[in-house]
Amino acid sequence: MIGDGPDVPRVLTSSKNLGLHENVLYLGVKNDKEEIAEILSAGDVGIIPGLYTKGQLPVKFFEYSACELPIVAAIHPDSMLAKLIKEYAIGITAPPMDEEKLAEAIYYIYENESFRIAAGKRARLLIEEKFNRNKIAEEFLGLVKDVLNVGRK
Repeated sequence: MIGDGPDVPRVLTSSKNLGLHENVLYLGVKNDKEEIAEILSAGDVGIIPGLYTKGQLPVKFFEYSACELPIVAAIHPDSMLAKLIKEYAIGITAPPMDEEKLAEAIYYIYENESFRIAAGKRARLLIEEKFNRNKIAEEFLGLVKDVLNVGRK
């Protein structure tokens, strides 16, 4: 686990209470993008334990997906993130603040290697196809040009 935030102490405490503390390594805050990618690529799953608004897509979602990690997220079922996870079959969700369901989701990912690998590949593909910065920038530039051309007519 890397990074900081209000969820870190809770996640570390929960991992200890669930007997998973030997499997959770906290590496602190990392700012170097290459180091983050290297650390994430060594993992098996990206966990999003926080409470996010229903329309929010946390940066870690994009980082995990780009590194071909399936997602386990403790989020509201009607959130944008939950809908993406379900629609593209890139991971599993659990209700927010439900440590038992989160542990079950993590265990499911752990036990189902074929799903874990396939979900990770789908997550990477989703990022490449739908969230590629270069493609988005080109589409936005085209939209701006279209608007400017309409305004000149």
